[in-house]
Amino acid sequence: SYFELVHRVLNIDKYEIKVADLCPIDQENVNWMHERDCFHGIGHGLTKLYNYNTTAAVSHCDEIMRPWAQSACSRGVFMENSDYFVQTGKGDFDKKEIYSPCDKTIEKFAPQCYYTHPWHLLETNNYSYESYDNTFAQCDNISPDKFVKYCYDGIGRSLEYVGFRDPDEAIKICYQGNQPAYYNDCLKGTVKSMLKQDSKTGPAFKFCSLTDVGFRSECHKIVGMWIKTFLSPSLQELERECSKTPEIDYVTDCINASDETNVQASVFEPM
Repeated sequence: SYFELVHRVLNIDKYEIKVADLCPIDQENVNWMHERDCFHGIGHGLTKLYNYNTTAAVSHCDEIMRPWAQSACSRGVFMENSDYFVQTGKGDFDKKEIYSPCDKTIEKFAPQCYYTHPWHLLETNNYSYESYDNTFAQCDNISPDKFVKYCYDGIGRSLEYVGFRDPDEAIKICYQGNQPAYYNDCLKGTVKSMLKQDSKTGPAFKFCSLTDVGFRSECHKIVGMWIKTFLSPSLQELERECSKTPEIDYVTDCINASDETNVQASVFEPM
């Protein structure tokens, strides 16, 4: 389990730790949930081990050979840091620099950092409906701007529970951003987090059905990829699950979702 992984890391001498030895790496399929979560859990543990020094913690993610595993590890590092801030007001942040530590980490790990950073930004903005306006504006000012979409994705992730309770409200908040080019990144962040949180597809399908028509096909492909990845269904089971959407015009999108589509949904976190 995640907690067991963190405990294992915390019981290793930080001068002798070899992250690559802590998780199996022989599985080629990056969609395999448990292996990816293993490295994610290691990332959480590394942050605790190095007393929330994310620079020291994330450097060990670089020891892993596979890029997807490095990504999962670094996500755990920065997620632990943001979670710690929400819980205690502490962590590896600089009050004078709102983008810290993301603007200081090495570039290949920056997407993971900016994906988790909205939790910190929302908390410092007092976490209200209005705080989303401020947080979107802060995302818009990230430099270089190629990382802005990950911040929108992370805002979407923060709306996970709103998506369950009031999907119209979650969608409305995603459309509050100042850059329409990234609205779908926010929506993807919400629907992916909803799927990871709940093993039932119903709430995700309802969310998809309420989004603008320009996103519905992609949304259904994301749900379809989740079904294939984590439920491992037979064709009949896949068709039955995809048919649960209230939007019958998109059942085929769900069924035909694959790595060959243009949807970056095969791995459920930014790469």
